[in-house]
Amino acid sequence: MYWYYRISPVLALLFIGLGLFLHLRIGILSGLPLYVGALFIVLVYLLFGNIWQAFGKLKQGNLEAAEAILQDIAYPKILFKTHRAYYHFIQGILHIKKENLRDGETHLLQALQLGVTNATDRALITLNLGSLYLQTQNLEQAKYYIQETLRSSSNDLILKQRAAVFERKIKELYPE
Repeated sequence: MYWYYRISPVLALLFIGLGLFLHLRIGILSGLPLYVGALFIVLVYLLFGNIWQAFGKLKQGNLEAAEAILQDIAYPKILFKTHRAYYHFIQGILHIKKENLRDGETHLLQALQLGVTNATDRALITLNLGSLYLQTQNLEQAKYYIQETLRSSSNDLILKQRAAVFERKIKELYPE
């Protein structure tokens, strides 16, 4: 489906061109369906992006493909709220993997603020934020986000186990 996102601007231009040709040859009513189709293609392209494809690549561990897909999103600020949240989620994980912790933190916090809908995805964000704050010696924030992960309604046992490991590590490093 990634190919569709890459060719959708070309398809929109093709629809507009064919619509204009029919409009000038036969009349506006003959070109109108093609104009509406072009508008629909452009709206889907701008408002939805290809976030779910990038998210799938991220889940598979194919970070380069996820990053390439995200780079093709021309205007991330006009994506629908949920899609924008997942855009920041993916960007945050990619930045953390590149050890760009400041940008990773910014993107993950934006994802939380915009409202990532899935409980497991929220838990993954809070776990990554907890780990990030632990690395940067920000103990209070690390504790908060690890506790958020443990309190989440996610059924992912691996996330909960990792959060418990981080919690023990915080207690070992910084006994109260």
